[in-house]
Amino acid sequence: MECLGQYDPAHVQADRDGSLDDPAYITGLPADHPLRRKENVFVFSTSAAAAQLNQFITMATAPGGIADTGVHLYHLTTGTLERREDGCETGCPYDNMLRGLGDDAPVIVTRQHLAAEHIRAARDLAVHRWPLRIRRAVDDLLLRLR
Repeated sequence: MECLGQYDPAHVQADRDGSLDDPAYITGLPADHPLRRKENVFVFSTSAAAAQLNQFITMATAPGGIADTGVHLYHLTTGTLERREDGCETGCPYDNMLRGLGDDAPVIVTRQHLAAEHIRAARDLAVHRWPLRIRRAVDDLLLRLR
């Protein structure tokens, strides 16, 4: 999504620290700043979730033998769907080194998210309380997925 210009990683920290919830922060930005465009993505959440599910099903089942149909960009103003197959920019870490690693990625792209760290720690603690046979099954499954 970064390669497509859908978000700027420089703005992630402003979102995390709550600056984007502060009207004074927004009004203090230059008039042509991208964060002042008054874009509200909440309205499109259901549509985005449906599109993600469609793409996941395509990638997982490969109907007609095609698993990767490229990027689908919907343009609300024109009602058109653009399909791009050019992929990530050369050297993009999300396309090679970090692909599919999720929480196991060896790098922190912006900075640590304390709430997420607490949830991961609680999840790991809960897993260690499971009976040994369940832990082994989960570990085997995770190894197969990597």
